[in-house]
Amino acid sequence: MHELELFATCPESAEDDTDSYFRAVVDAARMSEETGHAGFLIGAGYHLPDPWLVAQVVLQHTEHIRPMITVQPGNEPPWAVANRVASLARLHQRGVHLHLTAGGLCEHGTSPSDPLNREARYDRLVEFGTIVRQLLTDSEATVYEGSFYQLSHPSLAANIPIDLHPEFFMAASSRTGKRATLTLHATSIELPTIGSPRPTDEPADASTMRVGVVARDTEAGAWDVAHRRFPTHGATRVHRRLAATLSDSAWLRQLAELGHDEGNQTLWMTPFESGHSWCPYLVGDYRAVARHLRGFMEAGCRRFLLDVIPSRDDLAHTHIAFRKAWARLDSPLTITG
Repeated sequence: MHELELFATCPESAEDDTDSYFRAVVDAARMSEETGHAGFLIGAGYHLPDPWLVAQVVLQHTEHIRPMITVQPGNEPPWAVANRVASLARLHQRGVHLHLTAGGLCEHGTSPSDPLNREARYDRLVEFGTIVRQLLTDSEATVYEGSFYQLSHPSLAANIPIDLHPEFFMAASSRTGKRATLTLHATSIELPTIGSPRPTDEPADASTMRVGVVARDTEAGAWDVAHRRFPTHGATRVHRRLAATLSDSAWLRQLAELGHDEGNQTLWMTPFESGHSWCPYLVGDYRAVARHLRGFMEAGCRRFLLDVIPSRDDLAHTHIAFRKAWARLDSPLTITG
């Protein structure tokens, strides 16, 4: 992959009235599409609108960008997911992507009654993804005998053209999770590590780095914006770290451990600790941020999942940093912002 792909994240706050929330979603999706982003991550959780409904709104109000819908096996069966993917593809002649989560975080839609441990949840996720892919591919009866799913129903086949098939994305930090990612041939969503611009494992071209960016022409200007956008709340920090202690999610614990290094200026964890984000942030002037982005690129990463960007102005600043990083590495950036 020689081009750079950027993915956006859908606003998650549903505190306002429904009309205001969906207007914000449409504005963010259109802004992301107009500036060349390839996908639009839509989260799932009991405090959020149904991600399939949000995806439908995004598809209705955009022309090219593909929603990346978060799904979790504890909440819906694979044949229902395959049917929804196929239905949206046929209705809009555009595919969606799937962000597969095993569970472990209520913010990611984990079923409160799910009795499975982490290893079993990933085993179930592999079966889940395998069935979804089979149902979208096979024109005849899909037969599957697994530990969690048994299937033999010709009427469930939901095959669609290959160009409308979803790409699978997975954020998994544990050894079990990484094995599931490889088994499903899913795209790994990586987190940057502390003290280095490079990811934990040098990613293949298909890996996606999840990171937020606050870049301005001066370091002081960037930090002023960052501190105003993400104020620190001590009580929220305690809540986040307690959640990490109680959860069996290796991904959440990795984020919490990053946050323990208060002196780290490369990866800023306050957005995570204040409850506003699920990824670290790069903060600084354009050259400093571009230097760290280039480190990811030199490690093989050509895809980036950006955190929610509040305005076109903020997105323009972010793209300046990406252009500087890409121009030094390879060739002019192909995004259009």
